[in-house]
Amino acid sequence: MTSPAPDTEVAHLPFTVRPQRGEGAASFITRLAKANFLPPAYLRKYLAEPPQHLGKPTWPRLAAAAGRDPADLQLILNTIECKECGAPIRRKSMFGAKPLTCSRACRQRRHRKRYPASEWRREPCRICGKVMRMQFGQRRPLCSSACRRTAYLERQQRNQQTVEASSNPEDDSSSACPVCEGPLAPSTAKSRRRTCSQRCRQSAYRWRTRPPRPPAPPREPEPTPARTCEICEQPLPPGRGQSRRRTCSARCRQRAYQSSAEARAATPPSPVPLPGPAAPPKTVGARADALAPTRNEPLEAPRCPVCSGPMPEGSRRSQRRTCSQRCRQKAYRRRKTTLSCPEEKRGEG
Repeated sequence: MTSPAPDTEVAHLPFTVRPQRGEGAASFITRLAKANFLPPAYLRKYLAEPPQHLGKPTWPRLAAAAGRDPADLQLILNTIECKECGAPIRRKSMFGAKPLTCSRACRQRRHRKRYPASEWRREPCRICGKVMRMQFGQRRPLCSSACRRTAYLERQQRNQQTVEASSNPEDDSSSACPVCEGPLAPSTAKSRRRTCSQRCRQSAYRWRTRPPRPPAPPREPEPTPARTCEICEQPLPPGRGQSRRRTCSARCRQRAYQSSAEARAATPPSPVPLPGPAAPPKTVGARADALAPTRNEPLEAPRCPVCSGPMPEGSRRSQRRTCSQRCRQKAYRRRKTTLSCPEEKRGEG
């Protein structure tokens, strides 16, 4: 007697939930378990393959418990709409994070909408004066670790001059962290906290133990030489791809093309070598060494097997078999004719 299939052993749960598009199997199993007053971990383990019930739940067992078709349930739960263009996306796995966009272009377009370029701020550094771009959430205009350390030492000196010495100056809850200038949590007499976190405490220790380093002088931008047109010697217009431009307008580009065409027409063509004798047959052993050309003898240029003409020069000269497209088509028709003739004779016989 054969045992029934594992998927038929799964009982249909009394309470079902409607699957949502793109929510994934993990969310659907959690909602299904809560609707039937079951622990989600128990239902997730029960929907795995018996008898060990280890691994991930399978789609046939999940569809049997929910009372739906496995293919339709998988299509609904795994199909996600792109947040930018609305195109459907298929999930790669049953669990895990689901993608938000369908391509890299949509991801970049969504990021530019969330953080437009108009909100970027450029301010000079408070220590060295270098113009820097303020990141999102950055509060202090400090460009590097050296400038942050200099600002920390200045704050320490200023606090020593202005703040009066007391037995427990950390009791003031309104004091700020000397490293990041953030608010300090209220401390007790036992803790005596001076920084807001472990990271700021380590930064303060490194800044105190290392010798001071002078800030780097501000860098002046190097002037880029203006590029001019090759024909009229006028400055090239700014824009994308300026490094590849050689002319300023379509008229100058046409004049440059005509001058290069005239220069090519004026130069005499290279002499074409006459066809020589056929190459010697391949030999093996001492005979091949005796017939091999010496180093002083020039190597013969390869010939086209169709028209016996010289092969055109180029980087892929050794890989070419014919000299032109016309000869390539002739060779193809010859091979096709030789292959089709035996079949025709066999069919006639």
